[in-house]
Amino acid sequence: MRAAVVLAAIGLTTGCHAVRPALGRGEPAPRQQPAPAVAPRAEAAAEAGASKGPSAKDSEGKVVLLVAFAWPEGPAGNIRRSFTYAARQAYPPFTVDVIRCASPYEATVVCDSVMQKSDARLVVFAGDEGPAAVVALLSAKYHVPVLKLTSDTRSYTRLSPYLFEFLAGGERQAEVLGEFAVKELRLAQLMILSPADTRGDALGSSFRAGVERAGGTVEDVRAYEPETQNVRPELAAIFSSESRAAGGRAPITAAQTPEERAEAFGDSQRGEVLFSGTDNDSALSPPLLGEGLFFVVSPDKAESYVGQLTLLPKGTVLLGNSSWVNLGAPAGANANTDGMHIVVPLLPKVIEKDALITGYETETGGEVNEWDLLGLDAGEFVGKVIASPRAKQDWAKVIPQMPRFEGRAVEVDFGGAHENRVAKVLRFENGEFLPVR
Repeated sequence: MRAAVVLAAIGLTTGCHAVRPALGRGEPAPRQQPAPAVAPRAEAAAEAGASKGPSAKDSEGKVVLLVAFAWPEGPAGNIRRSFTYAARQAYPPFTVDVIRCASPYEATVVCDSVMQKSDARLVVFAGDEGPAAVVALLSAKYHVPVLKLTSDTRSYTRLSPYLFEFLAGGERQAEVLGEFAVKELRLAQLMILSPADTRGDALGSSFRAGVERAGGTVEDVRAYEPETQNVRPELAAIFSSESRAAGGRAPITAAQTPEERAEAFGDSQRGEVLFSGTDNDSALSPPLLGEGLFFVVSPDKAESYVGQLTLLPKGTVLLGNSSWVNLGAPAGANANTDGMHIVVPLLPKVIEKDALITGYETETGGEVNEWDLLGLDAGEFVGKVIASPRAKQDWAKVIPQMPRFEGRAVEVDFGGAHENRVAKVLRFENGEFLPVR
C-alpha cells in the first residue's frame, strides 16, 4: 500500500513545474541531490528550549513540524525557529518534533513513518509543491490531520479530507482580488493578461469567477508566451479590442512593421511600441472609470514587464498576483505601478511589533521576515487549537470550526471548510506595498 501512495504522488507531480511558496524570493532551486542513505535527522522539540509547560502527552497529542524545501537557503530555518518559539509561548505551551527533508522521496519515507505512530495528532507542513502532494496523500491514507503552511497555485485539500490550508491558495487569492476589484474599487469592466500555462489559466479563471460573482464583467482575456520578455503586442490587443472601442474608449495599437517603427522612433530596428491612432489618445484623456487589468506574472518576469506598464491607458487600474511583491520590481518604476493592487497570502513585513515578535527578535538577534511571521502565526494558531475545549476530540473536526484568527501577517477563517478564505490586498504607494484589506 505504501508503494502505491509513493507512485501516486510521483505520478501527480510529474510534468509540474516547481512553484515557489508564497512570497518566496524567486531564486532558482539548486539541482536536486540524491536522497541520503539514512533517514533525515529529527530535531527534538527540546531544541526550542526546555519548556516548563506540559509534555506532548499532557497537551493531548504530539505536534510534528515537517519542513521540506529543495533549496538549502530557503525559509526552513526561519519557520522552524519561529514556530517552535511560538509553541513555547502558547498557553498552555506545547512541544514540537521538528523534521527537515530535502526531497519528495525523503518526505514520503519520513511522513509515512510518522503518521503510522498513534501519538502523531497533527503534522504541520511547510515546503515545496512535490512534498506537499506526498503529505496530502499520506494524510488521507492514515487519517492524520495536516496543517499546510505554504501556498501553491491550487489548494491541496481536494487530495485529502484531513488537510487544511493555513494560507489561501493562488486560485482563492485570485477570486478575492476579483471580488475586491468590483466591490471595493468599483471596476465594472475587467481584462486579464496571463501566461499561457496551467498556472496562468488557473489564476485567470479564478479571477473571472470572483469578478462575475461580485457582479462585474471580464471583457477580454489574453495569454502571452511564458518565456517572452515582451508583452506589448498582447497589451495592444487588449486595449484595442472591439468591446473596448464600442464603449467609447480610444484604442491603442502596436507598431510592428519596420515602417511604423521608423515613423515612431526614427529607427526601423527598434522594438515594438504602443501608441494611439491620434494625438489625443487615451493616455491624455480624462481617467477612465471602471476599467482594470489583472496582469499575472511569475516572480522572475516581473522586472522584465514593469517597464512596459507605462503604455497602459491613463485611468486603467492595474491588478496583480502575489509574484509582483517578490522582486520589488515596482519600487524602481513608481510612475508605472502607482496605485497598483495585488493580492498576497500573507503580509511581506510586520506592520506593528508586539510582545511575541519582540521576544523572538531578542532571542534570535535579528529582524523578522515574512517566514518568521508565518511561523509565529502558525505556532500561535496551533496553540489555540490545542487549548480549545474540544481539542480532545478529532482535530480534523476542530480545526475548520476554529474562530477567526488574526495574526501578525496572516488572518485565518476556515468557515467550516478546509482552506483559509482570507487573503491580503495591498496597494502600491510611495514606493512600497501597503495593506488595504
